[in-house]
Amino acid sequence: MSHFADEEWADFARNEVESDQQTKMQRHLDDGCKRCTRTLRVWREVSRIGGAEGSYEPPASVVRQVRGLYGIHKRTVAGRVAQAARLLFDSALAPLPAGVRSAAVPSSRQVVFGNQKRVVKLQIEKAVDDRVALLGQIVDQKDPLRGLENQPVLVREGRGTVERTLTNSLGEFELTLELTPRVRLQVGDGGDCLVFDLGAQCAPRHAGEGGSQRKIKGFSPARG
Repeated sequence: MSHFADEEWADFARNEVESDQQTKMQRHLDDGCKRCTRTLRVWREVSRIGGAEGSYEPPASVVRQVRGLYGIHKRTVAGRVAQAARLLFDSALAPLPAGVRSAAVPSSRQVVFGNQKRVVKLQIEKAVDDRVALLGQIVDQKDPLRGLENQPVLVREGRGTVERTLTNSLGEFELTLELTPRVRLQVGDGGDCLVFDLGAQCAPRHAGEGGSQRKIKGFSPARG
């Protein structure tokens, strides 16, 4: 399914598109495109705020949504930039127990990356065609119970953004994407933003291939 550009949805939210184009875009929404529905929701909120008094300060959640929409992570005076995250755990690197070397490769894979401040827990599952379903959660290392809500999550390939979403009240997110070697996952904003070479790190490995792993306190990679 093709999608309309962010600029087009911004004009749509302000009723500044031609009638024919508006009909096409509305039909696209009626067809059930969740990605464009989220984009339009953000721009409608931005348009509403922009029409209010000039002294009105928009909610922090809306500001974070707009930043996530464009992937704006600017360098500050203090030099705070997106941080390259380290791989902390990968279930594919764990050797299979003795006696099950010939078993089928697990349908899901657990990966954890992060730094001393934050970690991102991922579960990667096979979806349709060549795409995978990505279930994740960003966690504050110092306060794991604090929900990191409305954090932008961007899937980048080269210089472009191919998928985007926001975390819920528990810091959780869900995406479906094509996992190519060039895919990078960017979670959070400002100086707390984490960037992880997801495609390079999660290239297919042979079943039973061993490796080292680093466990995280309080994290159980397997569900249930």
